[in-house]
Amino acid sequence: MPNFDIYRIFPVERKFGKQILISYMYGIKLNSLIKKLSGQIDQQTVINCYNMCESLFTNRKRALYHLNLLLNDSIKELNINNCVILKKYEHCLEITFTTHKKKIYFTNDELKNYYPEKLLQNIIQAIAREKLCDALICSIPYLINKEISILFHVHDEIIFEVDADINKKIEVKKSFTTSCQKVLI
Repeated sequence: MPNFDIYRIFPVERKFGKQILISYMYGIKLNSLIKKLSGQIDQQTVINCYNMCESLFTNRKRALYHLNLLLNDSIKELNINNCVILKKYEHCLEITFTTHKKKIYFTNDELKNYYPEKLLQNIIQAIAREKLCDALICSIPYLINKEISILFHVHDEIIFEVDADINKKIEVKKSFTTSCQKVLI
């Protein structure tokens, strides 16, 4: 886990985070990245983001390895971070999302259309969607009390309508992340 609070990341840091992620994916080394970004963002933030990318990719490789074992019938069940449980039966694959007990089934013929990387990507996106929906639902009582509206959401971002007062914006952000933190973990 990263040693910084993910809920304090603001758009500027997110921009650099995406730049660091893409650099990591293309094999740019940490020292080169620190030199490239010097003066734009502090060195420790670059190191933290780079290490988090490394950790995420290691976990993805591990999950992909186990997913391949499951699809090749070497194992019968796979639990991904206690969010999703995959079970391989003779004629199908059952995917259970533990939060809401939703189940999805793929026949063996349908599985032929999915290579393991694509299936893992779809599972990760489904987990992210479930977490976002949970965050939206848990925020409703707080938002009603503060007379704040959710306008829409895009991928991993929730767009609120908030007073123009900067102090109110900061208060809303702190309160919202605190009230939803248990859902997002």
